[in-house]
Amino acid sequence: MSVVRNIFNTYCTNLATFLHWFSIVTTIFDNYYTKLVTYLHWLSIVRKILYTYYTKLVTYLHWLSIVQTIFYTYYTHIATYLHWLSIVQTIFNTYYTHIATYLHWLSIVQTIFDI
Repeated sequence: MSVVRNIFNTYCTNLATFLHWFSIVTTIFDNYYTKLVTYLHWLSIVRKILYTYYTKLVTYLHWLSIVQTIFYTYYTHIATYLHWLSIVQTIFNTYYTHIATYLHWLSIVQTIFDI
């Protein structure tokens, strides 16, 4: 009977030791798992914030490029218009200078013949 009791005591002691170490390992993994879940939770929050920021930034840059294209086109048209306006102004300035010179000489000739 003492042999059976010694085997049972050894078995119970080994089982108790195993359960003790198993509870330690379980506690370590439980703490690790809890920290991992908390880390993943905050990581998902940060990811959502960054994704929202990135989406808003991309949308802003998209609209900024549209506005830039509109203003670039507008200023290109204005520059072209001013270029052609300066050409026309130069032509009319030359034309009016010739007319003014012609009228000036005509008035001199008229003054000479009026005398």
